[in-house]
This record gives sequence, structure tokens and C-alpha cells, in this order.
Amino acid sequence: MALIKKSALASNDVFSAAYGNAWTEVFSFETNSIGVFASAKTTALASGDVAVIGVLPAGLRLQGSLAKVSNAFAVASAVKLGFVYADGIDDADVPQKDDYFSASLAIATAGNYVNDNTASRPIVLPKKAYLIVTIGATGTSDLGVLDVIVNGCYKGID
Repeated sequence: MALIKKSALASNDVFSAAYGNAWTEVFSFETNSIGVFASAKTTALASGDVAVIGVLPAGLRLQGSLAKVSNAFAVASAVKLGFVYADGIDDADVPQKDDYFSASLAIATAGNYVNDNTASRPIVLPKKAYLIVTIGATGTSDLGVLDVIVNGCYKGID
């Protein structure tokens, strides 16, 4: 399994105002005509590769996501959508979960998909995490566009 970071991966500023602490961010996963992800890697993504598509701040309570496939990927493509900690060290109380939002997101069909992992409860991230897409059995071989909208509430860290 290779961990492949998106080119120009940035940590967005978190805005919190007197009127609330709702948090929403859009992250994109795109491949070119031969399945290459916008990263330092120059070949198509293979089964088991993990693409980092964004940064989730420490103190964020994850509440849900919407995955929008606007340009479908190769036939039979499916991915997992979740998070891993940026420092690479798991947390005993809030373990990282590569399928937190979805264990089998069917990206071969254009559409809008609400997170479907019913086993995942809302959690507060104790430290900075990466939003990841884990490539399924078929890999990537063509042009595809997936945008992930993550919703949460910025709670801060105790």
C-alpha cells in the first residue's frame, strides 16, 4: 500500500464565529485520462493505494459527508473513504478508520452519495488527520472526478 499525497495539499483555515462553529469543506480526487492522480506519482493508482485528498483539523467533530461523482471512473471501480492521522500514529480512544464514511463507494457511476457506513458514529478528531481514498481492486485507469464534501462541527481539543 502506497500513501500518495495530493499535489499542493494544504491545511485550510478553520473559521469559527460568534454565530456558530459549523465546518464544511470540499476535497477533490481527480485522475487524468490514464488514471494518474494529481500527485508526485506518475503512474495510475493501483489496488490498495491510498490517496490523501485533504486535511481534517484536530478538534473537528465529523458528522457526515457527501460524495459527488461528476465524471465516473473505470467500470467496477469502488473505493473506501475515511481518515488516517497525519502523524501516522493511531489513537486508542478514536482509532483511524479508512472506511469511516464509506466501505465501498461505487465511483463507476456518476451521482451523489451520502456517507453509508452506519457503524461510524460522530467522533471528535484528537489530532490532525488526512481525508483518504483507498483504491479498490481495479485501480484507476481513466479520467474521473470525485468531490467529497465533509461536514462537521469545530469543537476544539480538551
